[in-house]
Amino acid sequence: MIDTTLNCVKKKPTYFQLSSFQNSKCEPSQSSSFVGRLVGSNNGGKIPDSPIKSSPIDKQFLAAPIKSAVDKFQLLPEFLKIRGLVKQHLDSFNYFINTEIKKIVRANDRIVSSVDPSIYLRFKDIRIGEPSVTLDGVSEKLEPQTCRLSDMTYAAPIKVDVEYIEGSHHLKSKVEKNDVIIGRMPIMLRSCCCVLYGKDEAELAKLGECPLDPGGYFVIKGTEKVLLIQEQLSKNRIIIDTDKKGNVNASVTSSSEAVRSKTIIQMENGKLYLMLNQFSTKKIPIMVVMKAMGMQSDQEVVQMLGRDPRYSGLLMPSIEECVKEGIYTKEQALEYLESKVKKFMFSNASSEKDGRVTPILRDVFLANVRVHDNNFRPKCIYVAVMLRRIMDAILNKDAMDDKDYVGNKRLELSGQLISLLFEDLFKTMISEAKKSVDTILSKTSRCSRFDFSQWIVRDSITFGLERSLSTGNWDVKRFKMSRKGMTQVLARLSFIGTLGHMTRILPQFEKSRKVSGPRALQPSQWGMLCPCDTPEGEACGLVKNLALMTHVTTDEEEGPLISLFYCLGVEDLELLSGEELHSPNSFLVIFNGHILGKHRRPQGFATTIRMLRRAGKIGEFVSVFLNEKQRCVYIASDGGRVCRPLVIVDKGIPRVKEHHMKELMDGVRTFDDFLREGLIEYLDVNEENNALISLYEQDVKTDTTHLEIEPFTILGVIAGLIPYPHHNQSPRNTYQCAMGKQAMGNIAFNQLRRMDTLLYLLVYPQRPLLTTRTIELVGYDKLGAGQNATVAVMSYSGYDIEDAIVMNKAALDRGFGRCIVMKRLSAVNQKYENNTQDRIIRPDREGSDAGRMQVLDDDGLAAPGEIIRPNDIYINKQSPKVTRGGQMSSGLADSDYKPAYQTFKGPEGESCVVDKVALYSDKNNNLCIKFIIRHTRRPELGDKFSSRHGQKGVCGTIVQQEDFPFSERGICPDLIMNPHGFPSRMTVGKMIELLGGKAGVSCGKFHYGSAFGEPSGHADKVEDISKTLVEKGFSYSGKDFLYSGITGCPLQAYIFMGPIYYQKLKHMVLDKMHARGSGPRVMLTRQPTEGRARNGGLRVGEMERDCLIAYGASMLIFERLMISSDPFEVQPHTTCDCRVVSHFRNRAFKFTLFLNKTVEASFTEMSNNGGKIPDSPIKSSPIDKQFLAAPIKSAVDKFQLLPEFLKIRGLVKQHLDSFNYFINTEIKKIVRANDRIVSSVDPSIYLRFKDIRIGEPSVTLDGVSEKLEPQTCRLSDMTYAAPIKVDVEYIEGSHHLKSKVEKNDVIIGRMPIMLRSCCCVLYGKDEAELAKLGECPLDPGGYFVIKGTEKVLLIQEQLSKNRIIIDTDKKGNVNASVTSSSEAVRSKTIIQMENGKLYLMLNQFSTKKIPIMVVMKAMGMQSDQEVVQMLGRDPRYSGLLMPSIEECVKEGIYTKEQALEYLESKVRGISRIFGSQLGLWSGPMAPEVSWPPVGGNPMKQGFWEPLSTKFVSDGWKSTYLSREEED
Repeated sequence: MIDTTLNCVKKKPTYFQLSSFQNSKCEPSQSSSFVGRLVGSNNGGKIPDSPIKSSPIDKQFLAAPIKSAVDKFQLLPEFLKIRGLVKQHLDSFNYFINTEIKKIVRANDRIVSSVDPSIYLRFKDIRIGEPSVTLDGVSEKLEPQTCRLSDMTYAAPIKVDVEYIEGSHHLKSKVEKNDVIIGRMPIMLRSCCCVLYGKDEAELAKLGECPLDPGGYFVIKGTEKVLLIQEQLSKNRIIIDTDKKGNVNASVTSSSEAVRSKTIIQMENGKLYLMLNQFSTKKIPIMVVMKAMGMQSDQEVVQMLGRDPRYSGLLMPSIEECVKEGIYTKEQALEYLESKVKKFMFSNASSEKDGRVTPILRDVFLANVRVHDNNFRPKCIYVAVMLRRIMDAILNKDAMDDKDYVGNKRLELSGQLISLLFEDLFKTMISEAKKSVDTILSKTSRCSRFDFSQWIVRDSITFGLERSLSTGNWDVKRFKMSRKGMTQVLARLSFIGTLGHMTRILPQFEKSRKVSGPRALQPSQWGMLCPCDTPEGEACGLVKNLALMTHVTTDEEEGPLISLFYCLGVEDLELLSGEELHSPNSFLVIFNGHILGKHRRPQGFATTIRMLRRAGKIGEFVSVFLNEKQRCVYIASDGGRVCRPLVIVDKGIPRVKEHHMKELMDGVRTFDDFLREGLIEYLDVNEENNALISLYEQDVKTDTTHLEIEPFTILGVIAGLIPYPHHNQSPRNTYQCAMGKQAMGNIAFNQLRRMDTLLYLLVYPQRPLLTTRTIELVGYDKLGAGQNATVAVMSYSGYDIEDAIVMNKAALDRGFGRCIVMKRLSAVNQKYENNTQDRIIRPDREGSDAGRMQVLDDDGLAAPGEIIRPNDIYINKQSPKVTRGGQMSSGLADSDYKPAYQTFKGPEGESCVVDKVALYSDKNNNLCIKFIIRHTRRPELGDKFSSRHGQKGVCGTIVQQEDFPFSERGICPDLIMNPHGFPSRMTVGKMIELLGGKAGVSCGKFHYGSAFGEPSGHADKVEDISKTLVEKGFSYSGKDFLYSGITGCPLQAYIFMGPIYYQKLKHMVLDKMHARGSGPRVMLTRQPTEGRARNGGLRVGEMERDCLIAYGASMLIFERLMISSDPFEVQPHTTCDCRVVSHFRNRAFKFTLFLNKTVEASFTEMSNNGGKIPDSPIKSSPIDKQFLAAPIKSAVDKFQLLPEFLKIRGLVKQHLDSFNYFINTEIKKIVRANDRIVSSVDPSIYLRFKDIRIGEPSVTLDGVSEKLEPQTCRLSDMTYAAPIKVDVEYIEGSHHLKSKVEKNDVIIGRMPIMLRSCCCVLYGKDEAELAKLGECPLDPGGYFVIKGTEKVLLIQEQLSKNRIIIDTDKKGNVNASVTSSSEAVRSKTIIQMENGKLYLMLNQFSTKKIPIMVVMKAMGMQSDQEVVQMLGRDPRYSGLLMPSIEECVKEGIYTKEQALEYLESKVRGISRIFGSQLGLWSGPMAPEVSWPPVGGNPMKQGFWEPLSTKFVSDGWKSTYLSREEED
């Protein structure tokens, strides 16, 4: 390739104009084969003879330039066939599949055992198979539509050919295996591996796909996921910038195959420093680094910078600093750097022979500049270039780089991102396989034959790729890369929304940063990124979209290009001295961030490369940029650059001629031919700086280099829908870009075969009357999202203020704005581990639920076409009661199932229809059922509409057609829009759209309104439209003479009326409407819940409160804030205002009298005493009663109580009291309860704990115990703790020689001590003593010192245990709940009244509700009268209990035995099993006995005796507990 290119160059190729060849003869149709080629001088500059016989040609015709831009438009659809829009995603993924994945495997192709190096496995080749899935051992082909419906991942097997050593010991043989599957790769739709690749419309329809669907996304677990384009700063490029303090720095983000690092060189206080993470010191003098890399002479460094004395002057302080440090040689520099390396970087320094610095300088510092044979000279030159750039920036501020400049950015596409992920997973798989093989080979007693290939068949690659694409979390361990939100669910709200989503670019940093720089519209974004399409709000300007003709490049092979550049006169760096580097007549040549060398004739060099590119000898995306300021030639062939095609202009004449376009239209030429023949070329942002580009032909001058294909291509897909956007105020176009994605319409041709979670469809979508070229290019005219409405601009009824729209009822009846909302419900027929599964049964046509089962068919599923209402059952499913444990027999009785039907939860009053029901099996072979529920909605008040000019408005009122104004022709408008929407919005485009639409309807053709299209004929001029209107008998201004529909009189003004394309947006009143009276509350705050989904309350916020205050509605605000939201009642004591706490057990009231004296008074005592408090037990002495009875004169007298209280209680004292109680009392109780350790082998051998106590805080160092102080612990990173000492008594000896021994002060551990507690050295100390110990007297203590850090154990809030709480549930049912807590058991018991009956709710029962009277009978209360007596004599109580008694009678339960038998059937299977482990059984069945026991049901052998331990465990003592006490 290089040789042929060289020959071309040596023979001085020339471009020629066809008009210059007078004598050549050829047919116009054949001219495409040689136009613009590089032709040698052998042929005398003539075109070689065509093999086809020539005939005389019209030379004038061939040489004629294009007359107008309309002819050039045909290039656009041809471009979009091969590039642009979603094609970059596909190109990137295809490059990964065909090239990148092979490179990764080639670089890591061997797994060698470290136990036996002769055993290895080598990967020979890798490829991706056809998308398929293996079910029951059979491989079936996969289609995307199947995956969407079956919730599967659309993936293909990754196949490798391997060669490995088989066998072991001395019997080894080499084996080759092909098509070994090591995992599954998710496949991008429409990529080269996809079944849809290259299919025509008919074939796509057979596969259930839409021909207009662009592909470029993945189907992961049935969900469409798009891997968005990520914006990054260029890798391996020098960026000059300033930090916060204004210091100039040069940074390079290096990226090689092995390492990623960031190198910064910064000038601070006149000195230059290196900043690298691997060094512990933040700043390393740059001259030390240069000396460490072998530049021992300062003169050499100065020469490398250049002869200008200003450069050496700026470097002088850095040289002096190096001398100051006493560093003159390479060895001294390395020694200095060695001391600065972070210690944790290398665990074993001995492994590195040449120290730790050399590997850092070689591999991490400027990782993109490779070092061969420890020759650091290229790195020194790179550093010198960085230093020179810094000094240029200091001397001239214009030399600064702009980080937001598009040329300094790279876009990461799906191929690059998946490549990173796959490489990480592949390397992980190799290391795991190596570990497994080494483990097996290290076993000496192996008998089975060793097969290496089985260890590479893992699921780690499959799961890793699937998990990352599903969650969007990219975790690459090698580069410590952890990014979130890389994938998003593809927006399927409208067809154009999907396209817009595919071209979206995510920013490199978070959206919350309030910076203006990256958000601003950059001049370099012209033609590359859409200037309109960006979201509002925090992501404004950060999230961008690609323009229509943008292409994102993929990587190209560097090796051949580097060889070519050296052949074209680039002088190698190795051969240059520092002096020659910046000689005035030469430029540096930098290729993809690598300095190749320098060139003496840079202009000629750049021109030669462009000629080669235009001739198709090198890649079409290689860019050359001559930077005069930096005296560099930048050449780029890396991936992620944005570029776009432009027509080449020679000496003021565009190369694309009339006949070229004719051939393109006839299908003789393709877009690639234009590229190959040098008529068109791709320019990236940097090369655009060397070009002079004209918008239109008439602007072309002699020095023009390129011509735009179409000016409207600077806009993106969504902005391209707006007609006449150049006549609108800029923000309006941005608003439309946001709303165009929310417009309802058609999403795809296969929309009715899809089962999306939520689908909005317009019933009668239309294509716009006033269209644009972009609409036709992207297919919006086939899948529109709006309707052409006749709009009258006038004021009507007052319901049209603030952009509201008045709608015509007749238009709505005819279907204007009518939409269908489709929601998906799904259910799974689950299989369980014990061989049971759910079942779907026939509906019950007569029972209590028969009304809710009307929509069900005989198979138990909702029937398509049935009207479904809220709370209707759509699947009559039952689940087995027992789903765990051993394998069950296949046939279960009906009683072994519990109902698990699913009900439809829709808004009340909506009548939805079951649209379709789909049955399929998921990847676990469970039966899955999906239901699509359809709801047709017509526009109602409050629904949101918008035009294509960012003018949104809600429906203000709907008026009968009779009352609407009408024209002389009888035309009645569909909408009336308020004229006040125009002046402030300045949407002139909307006015022109109305004119154009009206003219289009009149003359029966579509008018165009493309951006900047008037000069080129892609937008009709207003004069032409007005001319058409006048011809058809309308006013030139679009105004009509209207009559009032109410009075019948003519209106006083002419009304501007005509068709405008209106979009119905997804925001509808039905989905937002919400109000409530009473409803569910939050337990903690007792306030109503929040949000429509949870039936929440409406919040009276700060501003609403301010409004009520302003009105002076004080009682209303009091009611809203105090009564309506969270009221709570307590009962205070009448005489002393204390809160009364009632203790029902001893029927007494307690209330507080003095600080810490409590008086208890029983009811009887208080009533005997006339309601007064009885006398205190404390002995009295004669006192001055008058003095005691005197009231406090002022609040000052009472204040002294506060400091007295705070001395003994409050603030931190509760922490100290609690800890002291634990130390003095609780810890002894714990030991007393567990005081014996008895051997189960020989029960006579035991150990008994007699006492336990906490010693003084101390630490043992070298066998000596030293006292500890808190301050010492803080400084020494120690824990402030004291020894835990026990006194023990135990049996010593063995066999027959045993003796009892006692030991005191045995230390069994160390207890962290709370500061200022009774065990602390600070306890009871005064200020002077605390000062000696280094403590602050005001420090409250109450915390611990753990490893030198002060830790506080926070107070935890809990609901009271063993208290009856009366509350209501979400449905308003009153219940009483008790959270019981005893030493053995914790449980929650709820008794609830529902529909007038009382039920017990306890987790141990499988049925949610147990009638309370059955429980009372099971506990021995066989007489109903006894229960009524317990409640009290009030007849209202017995009346409320009556339905519960009747229910018990209805169940036929009268005796204790019947009640126990009934409850027996309701106990959960799992609680029976756990019961035995918890020791809850009493009676004959011992806890060790396994389930089920021999000899019948244990429930009948006394399971219900310990019911009381579970049921309000503190209330009654159980038989079981009393027996334990007897034992």
